[in-house]
Amino acid sequence: MPATDLCEDRCVILVSRDHPSVDERLTRRSLARLPWVTYQRTYDAPAVRQLGIEPRVEVSVDSFRSLPLLVAGTRRIALVQARLSRLLDPIAAVRAVELWWHPVHAHDAAHI
Repeated sequence: MPATDLCEDRCVILVSRDHPSVDERLTRRSLARLPWVTYQRTYDAPAVRQLGIEPRVEVSVDSFRSLPLLVAGTRRIALVQARLSRLLDPIAAVRAVELWWHPVHAHDAAHI
């Protein structure tokens, strides 16, 4: 099938603006320790597992639009696209934290 790239994006971690234990960076240890809100449809492989951790999932949703409302004002974190995180800013009191992503996952179906 022919395809055209419409844009490029990267993943970031979405956290509450007033998160008590997250600064500008998250370690793998923090990612494994903190509670998560995940976007997960029943037939998708969870992209968060590519981080090499087993997330402590508290809430799972089937819409990215739900994520900021379930992260704001909590200790939860979520994996989202950077472009989407900028659009979510006015919706809820959340902020994006940069995430290291290994290039080996660039062609993984869950990442794409």
